[in-house]
Amino acid sequence: MKPKILIIMVVLFSLIHFASAISPQSCDAFSVALNGNPAMTAVSGSGDTIAVGGTNGMVGSFTPDGSPRWVYRISDPVTGIATSDDGRFIAATTFSGNLFYFDEKGYLLWNRSGFGCNSQVALSGDGQEGNIFSRSLTRDFSGDTVFHFAGNGSVLSRLPVPAPTSYALSADGHVAVVNSGGTQGHNSVIAIDDDGIRWQKISPNQYRVP
Repeated sequence: MKPKILIIMVVLFSLIHFASAISPQSCDAFSVALNGNPAMTAVSGSGDTIAVGGTNGMVGSFTPDGSPRWVYRISDPVTGIATSDDGRFIAATTFSGNLFYFDEKGYLLWNRSGFGCNSQVALSGDGQEGNIFSRSLTRDFSGDTVFHFAGNGSVLSRLPVPAPTSYALSADGHVAVVNSGGTQGHNSVIAIDDDGIRWQKISPNQYRVP
């Protein structure tokens, strides 16, 4: 039997009627009406937990068939969300640099502040480590930072990384790769481990296939 792959997409713009030769029933596994302009989604490695964050401060969890598990409201737009591989832990970051950490039942285990602005988050496979990719409080790159945190909320390390625009984290939480858009006018790819920056490569302006 081939493994099932679950992909979750959230549409942020208003729905407009489009003519289509494909019926909705043939495309949608399920759909759920969400109040709060959902902006971020994450799916656990097991496929059993779907986490959603909204610009009105909504954090929610759903089952694979679209049944809601819980919803939690915070007073800040959610800008990042992540879940552990087994879905036991969900982390959410906000525009004002707050970090909220939930268990699978929606209980808030802890929250921390001081993580810059417009923060994104990634969790290790077991949810016991994670990284926050944040922007400066000002409009320059001077305060852009990658934070490494433990499952109890303590900050393990922080590194200045200008304009982190996209990221990936290894399952063990020890290696993060970040695309930086603020390196002297060039994009660069930066690999970070427990000891700091492992390497940094300037990306070419254009990629060409031979």
